[in-house]
Amino acid sequence: MALYEFTFHFTHADGCLWGANDAAKREYGYFIDINKLPLSDNTKEEIHNLYREYDTRFDWSIMVELWGWRKKHQFRQKTKNLLKVLSDELGENYTIKTDRKSLADAVQASWEEKDQLYSVKP
Repeated sequence: MALYEFTFHFTHADGCLWGANDAAKREYGYFIDINKLPLSDNTKEEIHNLYREYDTRFDWSIMVELWGWRKKHQFRQKTKNLLKVLSDELGENYTIKTDRKSLADAVQASWEEKDQLYSVKP
């Protein structure tokens, strides 16, 4: 069983990991500073790059989402890849959970959204 549990999601803060159990919160706090984790520089840079990409999703001045289904799907694939790398680099003392739908469900939802956009109704 993992000692530290994190949840994974992007928000307006530059990062994606959040303390989910008491041990993680005691050691790292609620918002996890990735520089305190045993991660490679490449992985830390990828987290920052994905956050910057995520930050283009909305026009905050008018609260409009700017991404279409294709962009969402591409981002979810990058996120899925990042989760795998994080899991590998952090090892068995860490568990990372997504706090929303599973990535598989999210990818399926993006395809269903696409189908709705292009379906022809009589």
